[in-house]
Amino acid sequence: MQSHLRPALMRWLVFMPFVWISAYATGQSLDFDIYEKEDGLASNSLFSICQDDLGYMWFGTNNGFQRFDGVTFMNYGPSYDSTGLPDGQIWALHNGGEYLWLGTQAGGLVRFDPATESFKQFQYPHSLALRGGPHWI
Repeated sequence: MQSHLRPALMRWLVFMPFVWISAYATGQSLDFDIYEKEDGLASNSLFSICQDDLGYMWFGTNNGFQRFDGVTFMNYGPSYDSTGLPDGQIWALHNGGEYLWLGTQAGGLVRFDPATESFKQFQYPHSLALRGGPHWI
């Protein structure tokens, strides 16, 4: 084989599998379901999403957060008493195993117990407050 053909053949052998893989991958279709406020979401503005150990999907919005079981939404809106969700804007969700941890706009860090559907608010002392806007820990 002529020496000037070897590099071209090598490039072809390296490049063609990627072409075949991408051609195959684009032939697959993905199905999506779109859920909106009319379907049970508390808001069309989602800030955070997580999945718990039982498979439920949790969505943080500007009007509380929701549990989705694949069919229906269970809404947890703000409740301004000592045992409820202190703020409706849920910026962060974290699956902590037994609990869900919520980062809120004005209510600080909140622990949610799905088994009892109860909330516990954790706020930092005002002596730790920093000036100049929101600060995340």
